[in-house]
Amino acid sequence: MLVGLFLLATLPLLQRIPNGSDHYYMIDVGETQVVLNNWGTLHATGYPLYTVLGNLLTDALTALGTPAGVAPAWVSWGWGILATVMLWRLWAHLSGRAWLAMLAVVALVFTRTVWIHMVIAEIYSFGWLLLIALLGLALLPHDSPARRIDALASLGGIAVGHHRALLMVAPALLFATQADLIAQKRRIAWVLLKALGLGVLGLLPYLYLVGRARMGADWVYGEPSTWQGLWDQFIGTEANRFIGLPTSWEHFTRNLTLVHNVLLTDVHPIGLALGLIGWGVGILRVPFRRASWTFGISGGVAYAFHVLVYQDVLSALILPILLLIGWGWLMLLVAGWEAPQRWKRALIVSVWVAGVSALGGRHALFIHEQVNHPRGLETIDSLRSLPSGASVMLPWGVRYFAAGFARDITGELAHINLLDHKADYRHAFEEGTLYTPEYTRHLYPLSWWQAQLGAVAVEVALPSVVRISPPVLTSSDTFTSQAQVMCAPQHLNVWITWQVGQSIPPDRSVFVHLLGADGAVLAQDDRFAPVYGWRPFSTFTPFEQVRDLYQLPRLPLAQSVRFGLYFQDNQGQFVNEHVHTLDAVCS
Repeated sequence: MLVGLFLLATLPLLQRIPNGSDHYYMIDVGETQVVLNNWGTLHATGYPLYTVLGNLLTDALTALGTPAGVAPAWVSWGWGILATVMLWRLWAHLSGRAWLAMLAVVALVFTRTVWIHMVIAEIYSFGWLLLIALLGLALLPHDSPARRIDALASLGGIAVGHHRALLMVAPALLFATQADLIAQKRRIAWVLLKALGLGVLGLLPYLYLVGRARMGADWVYGEPSTWQGLWDQFIGTEANRFIGLPTSWEHFTRNLTLVHNVLLTDVHPIGLALGLIGWGVGILRVPFRRASWTFGISGGVAYAFHVLVYQDVLSALILPILLLIGWGWLMLLVAGWEAPQRWKRALIVSVWVAGVSALGGRHALFIHEQVNHPRGLETIDSLRSLPSGASVMLPWGVRYFAAGFARDITGELAHINLLDHKADYRHAFEEGTLYTPEYTRHLYPLSWWQAQLGAVAVEVALPSVVRISPPVLTSSDTFTSQAQVMCAPQHLNVWITWQVGQSIPPDRSVFVHLLGADGAVLAQDDRFAPVYGWRPFSTFTPFEQVRDLYQLPRLPLAQSVRFGLYFQDNQGQFVNEHVHTLDAVCS
């Protein structure tokens, strides 16, 4: 039944397309979709064991016919279902109530942070599995205290090697196994030294990063083939900006609000209150005290670190807190179920159904929107028509990953070269093959390109794509605009070539209007400056000509296109200049 509920909750929302969402849950999903399909390496801290196992599983899934875009999400789902079943077995043993443990685990799966990481290509369901395995190893009976310590050290090394945040569970593990450690008092130094050695073995998967970099893998993050590069990956140097004690009361309250907003979204204020009350009930009851303190320490340390040290949202620290809340729910279920009145049991079941329904309804639409966000597909579509050999600058991030997936995995964009915002663009610039989507101007405007390459021209190459090249100069000494209307299936493409002479005209905005037979404006595509706002006339070089594009819908009543320049005079009136009219009838 548990697996059935899990399938019902998760499979319909499994991500099936190249990621397009830039929500903090999703920003690295596109990278993972690529890396798990081509044996590349991930961003710091590298997550090498996850990457190796994920590639093996993805290769097996794609060999069986699973699409490459879906297989990495199936990997997360697999780790998630293992973690869920393992947690149910653990809580069933600790509580003595398998049925109630199932109810608590199902409710926990419907929290947003747990649920979404089971349906997207991310590292956290694997970390969730390791966290639950460590707590289970510490809390369940074991026939040998020494072997338990060795097993915890080995698994702990693997866990910390996967994600440093899992180190936060160490105090809880020490509390849960204190009796085992005390039993080793005569040989404690040897036990600890041995545990340290076993833990270090868990870091051996980092050799994967070195090996793939030296083999020239297609997708390698950073420079792990060098000692400094490997160290930067291992300690996550680039995340240092998120780590540090609060410098003011406002800083502290910001961190506090950040964490609380996530938790209140995940479980609702009522769910949070019930979880903490239930945890307190577990502390008061002797049979559950050790487990309650263990989950409490694990979640409490993660909470304290997140509030006091980490300046952003980190799901690896949220998950132990949710585990604490879920344990509290179980303690309330157990306490209520032991009440002799049957109506109390009915009330418990009713509250559970209402709670799970509320969580499902609260989060399902959000998750659906994230896994089906079209930005990735739109990015791929916008680059399809570029000429072979085109070099495209996309900043490292969601759109870059989507284009990389289409280039390296599906082959849809195999004809382009992909460059991030730190690349050397000189060769492509000089060859006239350097392109970028028009929206990159918000972070990388014309001045940025000029600092990189000197004198540059930016003109429209395709809808929403501009070309970065040396300026094209002519001998004409007049300001002119030559235009052509071209019919596309859904649009009228109005191509305009602006040309300036020795004197640069003042900056003007551009209007392009689609007119009916009576002169009424049916549609328009106005811009505050040519080339999607990249090229105010003041940026033109004398004698330069620049190609520009405006798009209007194809409408049956359309007769003509009128375009020109306009500005607002001192009296606030709009003044039109250089007005031209073109035929807009498509056959």
